[in-house]
Amino acid sequence: MSLDEDIPSTASQGRRKTRRPVRSRIGGKQDTRAELEVEEVPSSQEGKASQIGRLARHLLYATANEKDGALKDVVAQKEHCFSKKEYPYVLRQASSAIEHSFGCKVVHRANQSHIVRMECVGENCPLDSMAQAKKGLLSAILMFIFAFKNKKTNVSAITETALISFLRALGLSYSTPDPIFGDIKKFISPTSSAEFVHEGYISFAKSSDPCGTQVITYDWGPRAILVCEPMVMLNSFCSILKDPQVNKWSSQVETTNELEQEKRQIIKNSENYMFEDK
Repeated sequence: MSLDEDIPSTASQGRRKTRRPVRSRIGGKQDTRAELEVEEVPSSQEGKASQIGRLARHLLYATANEKDGALKDVVAQKEHCFSKKEYPYVLRQASSAIEHSFGCKVVHRANQSHIVRMECVGENCPLDSMAQAKKGLLSAILMFIFAFKNKKTNVSAITETALISFLRALGLSYSTPDPIFGDIKKFISPTSSAEFVHEGYISFAKSSDPCGTQVITYDWGPRAILVCEPMVMLNSFCSILKDPQVNKWSSQVETTNELEQEKRQIIKNSENYMFEDK
């Protein structure tokens, strides 16, 4: 998707809506039909509407091309010439355009980046077979990390050794290319270029044990916290185990409550940022 496309702006009188086709990957499939619609503005503000449209496209572009699928405030403000004071309003307008056109939600995080929650609407964005396979693999890994967490034993992430064992149970290996996925390390490995890490669904950390041996751990990334539904995941986990007693998994229930509370706080802070009068 090109960020050099300009929304046409003509010096006309009255009010108009600015519309522009936007190419974006939604649900793993490129959609060239959807249009971004910016709210009606006086003709004297058409230049601003054009900027809003470009910011919206930049946000969509960032979901697959920037670290954590996010667009940093400082980058957006510099590239699109927005002041720090006016940026929350412009971001709100871009968010509204994206939500109207794609059914997505833009969330502003405390670290001043923007994460676009990509959500399929109805049957308008079917997944191809590879996208479906990647979604299944990512869901399995996220569920494994979620189930592995345990407050009582102070486990907050999974080690790379545990991840490799889990992948092996799925018939996948770091050392042998898979017929479907190819090199599994291109999706998850301790590097920012790995797809699931780059898109913000998985995070990793490196540390050393008492013997000086490097230890690599994996956890949910910032984007996963926003798009995943912990209670749905917990119910699915129990369903797989054929265990109807969800509440007996007290540590996972506690993790669920903490994740949901964290998500609510992030969204609340985001709304306060975008709607606060400055």
